[in-house]
This record gives sequence, C-alpha cells and structure tokens, in this order.
Amino acid sequence: MENQLHFVNTTYMTKGKYQFTLGTDNMFTYLETLLSNEQNGRFFFDNLQDLENFKASRYAREVPLSGSPLVTQSVIDLSAFAQVEFELAKNLQTVLGVRYDVSAFTIAAAYNPMLDQELGMRSDNLPSDWNNIQPRLQMTGNIKGKNTDILKFGAGFFSAQPHYYAQVNSIQNSGLMLAAIDVTGHCYLLRTLSATEMIPALWHAS
Repeated sequence: MENQLHFVNTTYMTKGKYQFTLGTDNMFTYLETLLSNEQNGRFFFDNLQDLENFKASRYAREVPLSGSPLVTQSVIDLSAFAQVEFELAKNLQTVLGVRYDVSAFTIAAAYNPMLDQELGMRSDNLPSDWNNIQPRLQMTGNIKGKNTDILKFGAGFFSAQPHYYAQVNSIQNSGLMLAAIDVTGHCYLLRTLSATEMIPALWHAS
C-alpha cells in the first residue's frame, strides 16, 4: 500500500532580458510492504539423481518471529530550485541554475542489541541526505545566427532519490522480524500431493 501527498509549484518571471524560474517539489510518502519471497522455503539438491530421489542436501527459509512481517515506511522528499536564462552574448543563450534536494526516512528498524554488542552496528539508523546542492550550467551557441548549426555545452551536479526498497530490507532483516532456518545434511522428503500443489510433510535427516 502507498499513500502520497505531493506539493509542487513553479513560478516564471521575466525582467528585461532575464527569464527566472523558481519552484519547489515535495512528497510525503507512507508505504506498507510485505515481502514473502524468502519465506516459502527452498530445497537444494547436489545433482539430478538426488532430485529424482527427493534427497535434498539443504533446506532454507525465513520465518516470521511475530505475526505478519509487514514493513511500514514514512519518507520525506523535499526540493527547491532556481534558474535564470539570458543571452550572454549575441547568439549565445545561457542558463544558470541550482537545485537542492532532501530525502529522509522517518521510521527506523527495530533496535537489535545483539548486533550492537557483537559488531558495534545499530539496526535502528534513519537514513537521510541533506547535502544535495546541485549547481548547473548550460550554454547554447547559434553559430552565425543561421539556426542551422547549434553547439551546446552543459555541466552540473545531479543527485538521485534513494530507492525505498533498500530500507525495506534494512527493516525486515534487522534480526528481530524474521529468523532464518537452514538445515544441512542428507534429508529425505516425504510428500503428499493435492490436486494443485505438492506439500512437504516430513523431513528426516539421514
């Protein structure tokens, strides 16, 4: 599920030969994500013969520790930008601009004291990025003013919005939401069959 509020405004002004653009673009996002792809369980077989004999060497899956492992996120994305366009010289159009972006997650993963004690790392960090000042320049030359030969030059700094999925993994894999089961050894699978699926019923380690 995703709920988002989006506030955007752009203002254009002209003063003499200068054309100004001022604006802001802001998003407030709330997400609920349920990832279960690693919770179905996987059987590992050393070769095709073991597969035919249902003789697995390993079984692994992730198991929720308490209820549904639903990940909730709240993210703030803010920005402001300004630009001026003018003719620096005859047939030389120039654009100068600057943009500032902020991204901040406001819901942290649960604190895992064992992770902190053993590795000196905290699981409850809140990622944020407040250092995205991005100046930009573009110059367009209309050679001899004929509108047939155009030369463009541009340079600047650009930042990208962080992918929300990265924090989903951080929250879900804090060590407190899911536990990993990993059984290794020669195991024999006894199974039952229904009309639509095969259900692992019993494991016996040899």
